[in-house]
Amino acid sequence: MRVLEFFDAIRRPAACGEIAAALGFPQSSASMLLRSMEVMGYLTHAPGKRSYVPTMRVGLLGTWSDAGLFRDGPIQRLVRDLTDRTGHAVVLAARCGTQARYILAEGCDAGPNIGQCRPLTLSASGHTMLSGCSDTEAERVIRRLNAEAPGPDAVVPPVEMLRALRGIRQRRFALARDRDAAGFGEIAIPFAQPAGQPPHAIGLWGEFAKLSAEAGSLGALLREAIGRHITDRASA
Repeated sequence: MRVLEFFDAIRRPAACGEIAAALGFPQSSASMLLRSMEVMGYLTHAPGKRSYVPTMRVGLLGTWSDAGLFRDGPIQRLVRDLTDRTGHAVVLAARCGTQARYILAEGCDAGPNIGQCRPLTLSASGHTMLSGCSDTEAERVIRRLNAEAPGPDAVVPPVEMLRALRGIRQRRFALARDRDAAGFGEIAIPFAQPAGQPPHAIGLWGEFAKLSAEAGSLGALLREAIGRHITDRASA
């Protein structure tokens, strides 16, 4: 809690040393705490920097406490709108190096868990984030993940992945099967990237056959809902 209150006070990224000094923690203890908070999905590394910044997951804390105080934020309205209109679960992920870390999983009984990381090459959210990279950067990430893959089933041929990314850029959504839950999958699109934070993706998770059959309309629905709840509000 003290770490989150510190970020609330300074409202910018901060390195481990600064956080430790401000809170009176030993550097080693602060480092362990910050890594733990990163694993749990509450902190992430600021793009291109050796500093931390809270994720949007922090802003979702307390949404269970209904009294009209927490439930009316734009992300909460977006999630409710998507679940009501589609019947599918909603997931929100942030890029963490070569991984997609899930920071929201609403209604995912058998899907991604909050804080879980999946390689960018092995999920629709990850594909969405990779599609925002140049082919050169995407290929670098693909080859690194292939080199670190735990087995051959996690290796993705770079040529095939790059071809898939070009298709994602054209149709403006990514669709992929869930490798951990047979018969399920995810459709995802880019989410508004908060200042000082890595790329994000938002998606719907559910039975793959249903997602695939309605992929075009679901992709359009995701874009429309984000435009209404997030983009229009930000530009107002």
